[in-house]
Amino acid sequence: MVMLSARDALRYALKIETNGQAFYRYVADVAQDGNVKMLFADLAVQEARHYRTFSKLLAKAPERPEPSLQERQQIEAYLQTLYEHALFGGDDRGTALAHQANDEASALRAAMAFEKDTMLFFNELRTLAPPEDDEMLSAIIAEELGHLRQLARILQDLPWVP
Repeated sequence: MVMLSARDALRYALKIETNGQAFYRYVADVAQDGNVKMLFADLAVQEARHYRTFSKLLAKAPERPEPSLQERQQIEAYLQTLYEHALFGGDDRGTALAHQANDEASALRAAMAFEKDTMLFFNELRTLAPPEDDEMLSAIIAEELGHLRQLARILQDLPWVP
């Protein structure tokens, strides 16, 4: 079985955090409701913090023996396909997603979908990673779950949500 390295996972984590930060910043800038504005501004800050944390982890990630060229191509193609077909995948996808939100409720729902896709993506990475990377990937998944819960509370509690 081809094993994913922590370095591979962290490279994708950086892309995801960049898209998430762009999405949350844009929605925070255009939101009218104060609670929504504060939530998205806070989530943008958290995404920036995650980016810095993942950058540091990437710099410290151990070098592992490289898989064969065929295995490397296989895993890279799989990860790229997962990334590109997810809600958050592709360059500038976060900003494009934010522009598609018609109102704050749709922005909250899009953010929840974004976080769920992120959790699923990292859960899949966890199945491909060696056991020693499980703790790091589980921590990423837990963070994304925390974001999802925050978003769900705001969506549920606000009276203007249809």
